[in-house]
Amino acid sequence: MDGSTFDRGVPPVLIRRVWPVPPGKNASYPSFFGENPRRQVIRRKIRLNITAVVARLELHTLGSQIEGQTPMDTTTAADATAEAISTIGSYFMLNPATYQRGGELGFAGFNFYVAGRGGVLGNVDADLVTAAFAYFEPAYVRTQWESGIGVMEPLAAAQAFAETAANWAEAHVPDDFDAARLAELADKLAEGARVTAAPLFAGWRKLEVPESPKAAAIHHLNALRELRGGIHAACIVASGLDPLQALAISTPMMATAFGWTELPEVDGLRETWEQAEEATTAAFAYVFESLTEAEREEFATLVNALYSALKG
Repeated sequence: MDGSTFDRGVPPVLIRRVWPVPPGKNASYPSFFGENPRRQVIRRKIRLNITAVVARLELHTLGSQIEGQTPMDTTTAADATAEAISTIGSYFMLNPATYQRGGELGFAGFNFYVAGRGGVLGNVDADLVTAAFAYFEPAYVRTQWESGIGVMEPLAAAQAFAETAANWAEAHVPDDFDAARLAELADKLAEGARVTAAPLFAGWRKLEVPESPKAAAIHHLNALRELRGGIHAACIVASGLDPLQALAISTPMMATAFGWTELPEVDGLRETWEQAEEATTAAFAYVFESLTEAEREEFATLVNALYSALKG
């Protein structure tokens, strides 16, 4: 028996079962492998036994690797990109520079968000904006919406809001990142998607796309974020949860920003919320039918790399 067996990864405990000698001390046991024919037979059996163990381990490892290779089907792609899609588009919305720009345009605080994000719906009543936003306190939305569209017509506010996304992208997307390819793939996904249950997505998709690859990538990713958000809201309602309960479970720290002064008790409801999240991923999966399997893998790699870079 030579050291190559150990190099091939046989666990020491298996070796000790057939050879009760600490590994690495072969040379100190010459009497064991003497000229006695019976001992030579034993030695050959030991070698055969260990070879068999190694073979079984290697086959098991190979089988596990094969079983573990999950093709990038649509559901896998939806699951692998869910967090990145849900988060990247929110960064420009939380950026102080966005609201500084809003102030320069005449907005005051949060009404730029409400008029800018909801502006893609056009000149509608505040209840339609509340319906699209899903998780916001209705009276708060009405106040912010009516004051916001008093500053700027809704579609113009939406375009101004989109421009802050472009500005954020230019400042934060790394220069060495392949934004052009991500923009191309994200656009392909957005263009092939249905607008059902996603009015903000439908409206955002109609806005002018920036020419810059960085800005275009963030623009299309925000479209996908609005799409997934609309589907998620539908799945929340279908699960039996109130949207405010969902907010209390997932992001209670955002309650004040969304206009709420108190949150409901949600003990025992997290599993229901998690099931709604799983349903969202399943419902969003069809979007990836627009891409080939190789493109899905490429998109997942790119969007998650960008997400990691932006998180720092």
